[in-house]
Amino acid sequence: MGRHPGAVLSGIVLVAMVATLAVAACISRFLYKRTGNIWAAAFTNGLLMTIMTVANTTVLYK
Repeated sequence: MGRHPGAVLSGIVLVAMVATLAVAACISRFLYKRTGNIWAAAFTNGLLMTIMTVANTTVLYK
């Protein structure tokens, strides 16, 4: 397997990130139209991306 056994999961994490970014774009658009405030969408997506990154990293390095 080589020196980096966790590197094989990076492709799986990347595929999940592409789907998450697509969902984040939809959430941003919806929240901006609903509230008229860019910060609501920004903080919601920031929280979503942080949770997804921590969850994927936890699975990767466990």
